[in-house]
Amino acid sequence: MIAAEQLPGAMFTAVDFHAPYLEQLKERARTAGYAGRITTHLGDMNALPFAPQSFDLILAEGSAYIMGFANALKSWKALLKDDGYIAATELVWLTETPPQEAVSFFNEEYPAMARPANIIKIFEESGYRVLGHFTVPDKGWWDEYYTPLAGRLDMLEEKYAGDELGLSIIQATRQEQYVRRNFGESYGYEFFVARKLSER
Repeated sequence: MIAAEQLPGAMFTAVDFHAPYLEQLKERARTAGYAGRITTHLGDMNALPFAPQSFDLILAEGSAYIMGFANALKSWKALLKDDGYIAATELVWLTETPPQEAVSFFNEEYPAMARPANIIKIFEESGYRVLGHFTVPDKGWWDEYYTPLAGRLDMLEEKYAGDELGLSIIQATRQEQYVRRNFGESYGYEFFVARKLSER
């Protein structure tokens, strides 16, 4: 929705495999007056059905890791027009020597985590030129994600009492919040903007 506000002449396609999220987006778009500019597609990012060179920009916030960051960049490159752009966030280490407790946690949750310089190298090897990058402010983690989520965990714990898988996911979420609260200065989401290199 922010992109729709900041790019008033643009048309958008939103992809997700969870239909309720897309329904929420469509309702928000209608309320904001953007319904004619935002279309949705229910599907898997691993198998997008769009024609080559369909997009000027691909925006992927906290999602490319699902495919593997390098795989996502290579797969999506064909969907970008020549000299098109990709804007993507990736979880990175912000220090050369992160605390061992944080390392142990992410060795289980996301062992592919790397430093920003390594992500830039992945972009370059995938046929892009990085134009800039910055670390997403910590406030965004708490205001938009962790604080609202924390208010729901107790309710979810009651709802899924006796559900071993559900309770394990809730416990993992609590552990993730603990790691963020105590070791957040050592890692974060880095926002990268890159341009596809023309193959002509």
